[in-house]
Amino acid sequence: MKNVFVIATVLVLYSCNGKLPVNSNEPTAPAPKETNYRADMLSEKTDYVCGMEMHDGGIADTAHYEGKVYGFCHEDCKKEFLKAPQQYLSAAK
Repeated sequence: MKNVFVIATVLVLYSCNGKLPVNSNEPTAPAPKETNYRADMLSEKTDYVCGMEMHDGGIADTAHYEGKVYGFCHEDCKKEFLKAPQQYLSAAK
């Protein structure tokens, strides 16, 4: 009987790609969003955090600040920018 339990546990784990089932009350990560941002939508063509030039297909996220749209190569750059936008904008001048 012990072997049946072990085999059943292995099958459950294997069928869940090695992940244990999540309690339905726990928050889950949001579904990935499609990025259809274009460089012509941006006020500036540079990621102010890392300095990467923004081009179509390379814009992972955007932020609106003081009536302008800024593009970022990654969500982490956007988060960092939003902590102190004036610091990044004044450093770029």
